[in-house]
Amino acid sequence: MACMPTLRDLEDVLRSNWQKGTTEDLYAFVHEKSNLDRAEAAEYVAKLIDESKIAYDPEGWLVWVK
Repeated sequence: MACMPTLRDLEDVLRSNWQKGTTEDLYAFVHEKSNLDRAEAAEYVAKLIDESKIAYDPEGWLVWVK
């Protein structure tokens, strides 16, 4: 069984492996890479948006803020 990252490490995992996509894509990716269920993954993505770590680009994709 693979070791799941802690929430502290999850952002690093996401930054290294996910570049852009839809909100649903990111929910699914967070769920896949962590022990969070889909609802928790959605809350985590909302937190990243609130903290301005990810944002929607002009084309509507969620991308990392540099």
